[in-house]
Amino acid sequence: MILPIIFYVSLACIAFLLFTKMREQKTKKQPFLLRIITLGDERIQIFSQKSAHWYADRKDDAIYFFEKQLPIRSKRLWAKTQATAIEKWGILMNDLREMKILKRSEGLSEFFQARDEEKELHEEFMHVASESETEDSQNTENTLE
Repeated sequence: MILPIIFYVSLACIAFLLFTKMREQKTKKQPFLLRIITLGDERIQIFSQKSAHWYADRKDDAIYFFEKQLPIRSKRLWAKTQATAIEKWGILMNDLREMKILKRSEGLSEFFQARDEEKELHEEFMHVASESETEDSQNTENTLE
């Protein structure tokens, strides 16, 4: 739907420019619209030349920055980030080691005491279970003989 509209508008512009150019040749006088278009063309040409010069000047700088400076700066930033992270980690670990909760005079907390008791019970059970297994295996060997 929009494509035919664009086509008709561009056709009308071309026909208008053709009509004004024919009128210019007959009257030997440049119409107002063509003077504006000519001034716009000159300004666009000046802008294009300035843009080309600016691009030529900045191209080498951009290549130098992206090929040389950016890798160096990123490596330096990465090294600083690593050093800061290691330093913060060390401070955090020292703070954790020096916490008052871990240095209580009464020793281990109730949770850790209960955990140790359960661990001892588990080890005793495993020891008794392994002894009973060895006795069972010896009994089965004796019956087989």
